[in-house]
Amino acid sequence: MAENRKRAGAAESELVRRGRADGTRAARAGQYDEWSFEQEQSIPYAQLLDAQEQCDVTEEAINHENRLMALRTAQAAQTRQRRIAREAAEAEIGQARGRLARNQDHRETSRAQLDLLTGVHDPIPEDGVDPGPAVPGRWIGPADGRLSPVVPPLLKYVLMVLLAVVEVPIYFSTFRAFDPRNFALVWCFTIPVALCMVLAPHLSGLWLRKRLAKPSIGIVPTVASGVLMTAWFGAAVLLAKLRSTTLVQPLFLNGHRIESPVSNLGPTTLLATFGLVIVVSGLLSFLLGLADNHPAVSAFARADRGLRQAEEANLKAVRTHASVLIEDAEEPEVSPEESLTLEHEKRLEVLQADYAAAWAAYRDAWSLAAGNPSRTQAAGSAAPHTGVRV
Repeated sequence: MAENRKRAGAAESELVRRGRADGTRAARAGQYDEWSFEQEQSIPYAQLLDAQEQCDVTEEAINHENRLMALRTAQAAQTRQRRIAREAAEAEIGQARGRLARNQDHRETSRAQLDLLTGVHDPIPEDGVDPGPAVPGRWIGPADGRLSPVVPPLLKYVLMVLLAVVEVPIYFSTFRAFDPRNFALVWCFTIPVALCMVLAPHLSGLWLRKRLAKPSIGIVPTVASGVLMTAWFGAAVLLAKLRSTTLVQPLFLNGHRIESPVSNLGPTTLLATFGLVIVVSGLLSFLLGLADNHPAVSAFARADRGLRQAEEANLKAVRTHASVLIEDAEEPEVSPEESLTLEHEKRLEVLQADYAAAWAAYRDAWSLAAGNPSRTQAAGSAAPHTGVRV
C-alpha cells in the first residue's frame, strides 16, 4: 500500500499536489462548512483554478500560433530553396542535354563526311538482295572499333624529344667554337635550333596530312609544306657545313697547336656525315607528322569522343539532381499544420484534466482533513471542475 501511494504521488502533477495541500490546510483552518460546496465552484479556490486555467489556455493558444507561424515560415523558406534548387538542376541538365544534342549533330555530320569520302555501302541483307550503290553507305571505322592514330600521341612526343636530344651535341659543339667561354650563350643558340630543326619537318608533315581537312584552301598546305621543307633542308646543309668546318680546325692549348683527329677525313666526308644525321632526324620527324589518321577520321574521332563525354556529363547531371526533380508520389495523410493543431488540442485536454484533478484532490484532501461524514458527503457531491470552454 505504501509503495502504491508513492507511485500515485510520483504520478501527480505539481498542480494536483498543491491542490491537495491547499485542501488540507483549508479543512484544518475551518475555512468552509458542509454547505460551502453546494453552489457550483463558488468557493475562492475553484475561482482561482478557473483563472489559472484561463491563463494557461491563453498561453497555449499563443504558443500554438507562434508554432504555426514558425512552421509556415520554414515551409516558405523550404519551398523557396526547393524552387531555386529545381531551377538550378533544370538549368544544368538543360545545358548538358544541349551539349549532348550538339555533339550528336557534330558526330552525324562527321559520319556523313566519311560516308561521302569512303563510298562504302551497307552490307548485303539476309535475303541476299544487294541494294546497290543507290543506297547510301555508312562508314563503320576500323575492325577493332578504336579510332586511335597510327602513332599514339605520347609515343610521338617521346620520339620527337629523342630526335632533338640526338641533334643537341652537334649544335652545341658547333656554336661553342664561336665563343667557348660563354656557355650560357651557346645553350641559348643550341636549344632553339635543335627544337626548330625537329619541329619544322614535323609541322610540314602535319600540313601535308591535313591538306584535305579544308578543301576550300586548295593546294596551299602542300605548297607551304614544300617551302618549309626546302628552307629546312637549306638550314640542315648550312649547319652540317658549320659543324664539319669547326671540327677540322686545330685546337690551341697553352700555346701548342693540336691538330684535329678527323682532319684526315676531309670536309666533304664530315659534311656528308653530319648532314646525314640531321636529314635522317628531320625525315623521321616529317614521317611522324604524316603518321596520323585522315582528317575526316580524326574529326569523327573527336566528335565521337565529345559525344561520349557529353553523354557522361548528362548522365552525371541527371543522377546528381534526381532527388530534386522527383516529386513526392503521395501527399502525407496529416499535414504539418494539422499535426500541430492536434498536438494543441491534446495539450488543452491535458490542461483541463490536470485542473479537474487538482479540484478533485482539493475536495478529497478537505474531506479527509475535516473528518466529518456530513462534510465528506458535501465535498463528494460538489460539482466537478468543468474548466474553461475552448
